[in-house]
Parts: sequence; structure tokens; C-alpha cells
Amino acid sequence: MVRDYTRERNSYKGYAASLKPTLSDDEIEYKRICEEVGSDLVKLLEKYNRLEITKQLAEVEGVSVHLARVTIGDYTKGEFWHSISPTRQARVDKNLRRLSHFYGIIGLDPEDSLVTRIKKVNPNFSYPLK
Repeated sequence: MVRDYTRERNSYKGYAASLKPTLSDDEIEYKRICEEVGSDLVKLLEKYNRLEITKQLAEVEGVSVHLARVTIGDYTKGEFWHSISPTRQARVDKNLRRLSHFYGIIGLDPEDSLVTRIKKVNPNFSYPLK
């Protein structure tokens, strides 16, 4: 009698899949953020330990500007906004380098030209964020 290796292999696959743990809420949120803002940006911000996108503020010249909350270890919590260019990762890197810290809130330089451009699109945008 010939063994049916295909059936055996498939049954092991099913068994292995049943052993996989279900995703926690944090992992589901992480996957959602990866899909929403792009995994490259999430990888760059992973050093902050936790990133949560709270809302999109505006879209200026094809660049989405998002408000995000980040927890750095158990020490600092703050909000910052950053721009995401889906086509030019270098632009994202440049904006990340310009992030600066002030009184527990992470943000960009208020004299930045991007602030002016956002205010044209979204007049209710205030900086620093309250």
C-alpha cells in the first residue's frame, strides 16, 4: 500500500496552523498602523517602543500629515505630527530627522514651512499641539 504523503503533509499544516496563537489587540493595532502609514515609517519609529496614529490632520501637496502619540519606554508620552510621502521615503527620513523634543511633547520646528502649508489647508491646525 502506498502512503498518501500529500494528505499527511496537509494534515500537519492544519495542525500547525491550529497551534498559532491568536493576535493580541496590540498586534492587530500594529498591523493596522503598518498598513495605514507604511511599514518603513513604522520601522523607523519602532525605537520609540510604541506608536499610535490618532488622526490625519491634512494632506498637503500629496503628503499626508498625521497626528501620532508615542510612548518612549515607560518614561515619556507625547504627541507629535509628521508627514508621510508615499512616493519619496527620503522626504519622510528628512522630516523624522527634524523632530525635536520640548516639554514632553515631540514636534517639528514651529517656523517650518510645512506648518504654514498645513494652515492653508487646515486653518484649525494649531502648533504646538495642545
